[in-house]
Amino acid sequence: MPEWNELRARLNHDLVKNRLIPGTTRMIRIVSGSVLADPLETFDSTIATVWTETSPSLQLLFDTCESALSPRKYFLVEPLVHCPPSTMEWLPDIIHELWLERHDIPGWCSTGKLLVEELDTAVPNARNLLELNNGISQTVDLVEIFLDLQKRTTNLSIHLSLIERKSLL
Repeated sequence: MPEWNELRARLNHDLVKNRLIPGTTRMIRIVSGSVLADPLETFDSTIATVWTETSPSLQLLFDTCESALSPRKYFLVEPLVHCPPSTMEWLPDIIHELWLERHDIPGWCSTGKLLVEELDTAVPNARNLLELNNGISQTVDLVEIFLDLQKRTTNLSIHLSLIERKSLL
């Protein structure tokens, strides 16, 4: 569980909050014309590369969250490891099921996977739109695309923070 939570915190803080969200803010400024910079170069260095590196780790995080956070793991360490074998046959599974009922971890994982999938689509779409508009005066459509990308990225960050607030770690 500590490794899973460390990965979650690192991905959320270091990559989503400190690189992707500021990257979308910078892109909004560029496409709106308030900052002069090459939009494609900036997009590739601040968003596309970071997202390509981050997406597989986020997918792994959401794929493993139920098993990594399950209270079943407490039966593998002191003092619960000393439960009688007959108890170990049923108690860890019941504790796990009660925990799932109480916290809806599968729902949290599914929502996280959906947010990642949406960004997996939105990031290349934003780049394609930038390529189509390269050299053309900046449009409201580009600003809207990056506002939407920023919203999706922020939603992912909020979602990654929710598990921490549920006192499950």
